[in-house]
Formats: sequence, structure tokens, C-alpha cells
Amino acid sequence: MLDKYYEAQLEVADGKSFTFATENGTRTMTSQDLPEIRKQITLLERRVTAPGGQPHNITLANFNH
Repeated sequence: MLDKYYEAQLEVADGKSFTFATENGTRTMTSQDLPEIRKQITLLERRVTAPGGQPHNITLANFNH
């Protein structure tokens, strides 16, 4: 979802609207939504970097073998 908000921010900042799928249908964002887009980016970035946050598809190499 974070990547969608990054895309939305770029498009909206360029004066375009951005539509993406959500759990409840679709969402269209415009320049009026820019503060909300930035807020959601901040919240999602915190979730990604917080200990115990959502699981990632990232595996760290283990060189102790």
C-alpha cells in the first residue's frame, strides 16, 4: 500500500488525479488529498520500520555458518 501512496503523491503533486484499488472498492485522490497522502505515507513508513511491524518479504543473509 505504501507504494500506492508514493505513486499518488507524485501524480497529485503534478496536478493529476490518482485512482487505486482499496479493500472497499476504489479511491481517487486529487491535490486536495495531498495532506492526507503525506500523513498516510508517514504512518505506513513507521509501520514498516517499527519493531514487530508487519512482516516483510526480506530475508537477511546469515554468514555465521
